[in-house]
Amino acid sequence: MIWFIIQLFLYLIAVASTLLAIFTALILFSDSDLTLNFNEKFGAKPSTELRGKVVWLTGASSGIGEQLAYSFARCGCKVVLSSRRKEELEKVKQKCVGKMCCVRIVSIKRLPKLVTINILI
Repeated sequence: MIWFIIQLFLYLIAVASTLLAIFTALILFSDSDLTLNFNEKFGAKPSTELRGKVVWLTGASSGIGEQLAYSFARCGCKVVLSSRRKEELEKVKQKCVGKMCCVRIVSIKRLPKLVTINILI
């Protein structure tokens, strides 16, 4: 009986030391915080968490804003896109509509003529 307890104790120490080694490796070799890493690997997927949420993107006619618009549209978000270039925004709108989004244009003309924002909902 004593040998069984000793073996069990040694097994628990081995498991604990392995977990400690893994945790230490995560801390030392991680390029972000542990909460972010854990949620990225084991947490809920963004597509399920973001579905149905409203996201307003500025500068959505090109670059990072455009790519974010496509990503949020794929996740099922209600995307509000704004930009100063209406023609480019129309192209982004057409691509987002293909990803099961309902989109319409609203032009805000209350601002000065140099700063007109076109919004796609």
